[in-house]
Amino acid sequence: MTAAAKTGFMDPITLAECTMAIAVLCEKAIAAGRTVRKILASKLSRRERELLIAAAEDGVFFVVKSDLYGVHVASSSRQFAEQDPSITAHYLDAFTSICARGLIVPQGNRRFRLTGQGFDLARGLKEKAERQVE
Repeated sequence: MTAAAKTGFMDPITLAECTMAIAVLCEKAIAAGRTVRKILASKLSRRERELLIAAAEDGVFFVVKSDLYGVHVASSSRQFAEQDPSITAHYLDAFTSICARGLIVPQGNRRFRLTGQGFDLARGLKEKAERQVE
């Protein structure tokens, strides 16, 4: 018997359902023809910038689920999950937001990749962050 069954609570959304919902959001944003001008017109949150910078090199994101963190986002270089579930939730919110901006395209099997405009923006943010450190 699973822990959810023992407590009487069921996981309200499966990883597949969550991933599919995010993929649909990404596809709708791409179809709507978002442009970089529109994207830059609305300010990116700190967490949106962190996600984009983390994926600037290869553009890859995964939506994953673990017993410890639940559903969360990961790039090739970082897991966006924390002990505090509210922080993990904020990163997932930021990920869905950049999907809605048309910066990410689903590639199937929980894998997502930056669009061309997403790469341009992510690499620009990364270069700016590196210049500020120098």
